[in-house]
Amino acid sequence: MKEQAYIGIVTSYGERKGTVRVTRYDKDGRVSAELPVIQTGCAGNKNYMMPKIGESVLVLNTNNAGAKNIADGYVIGSYYNEVDNSEQDDQKVMIMKNEDGSYIKFDGQGNIEMHATGNIKITVGGKVTVDKC
Repeated sequence: MKEQAYIGIVTSYGERKGTVRVTRYDKDGRVSAELPVIQTGCAGNKNYMMPKIGESVLVLNTNNAGAKNIADGYVIGSYYNEVDNSEQDDQKVMIMKNEDGSYIKFDGQGNIEMHATGNIKITVGGKVTVDKC
């Protein structure tokens, strides 16, 4: 029986959308099959964020090898460690930061800060209203 979970490093993106291959630290560099990356939404409301090549991830095995439409495992996500540590220490702050330096920061007190290293495009199907509270 396979271990239920393991730590590995993303070594390539899979041919199927939303999948990666992971090299195991504990199995002499064994590379996984394509594993789906868990997202916070995949139908209707969608979220898409893939781990980068070289990023450490936690993989959960399903032990359902051969079952129709069920992967052998899933990438649960990446995690902060000694190499990739958090830039934030305020638990109220939520930040989405891209490797190009662009970010959106919610400070937990009602303020939002946005920074783009390039252009910002906003497309609306109706009117845009900006009100000062």
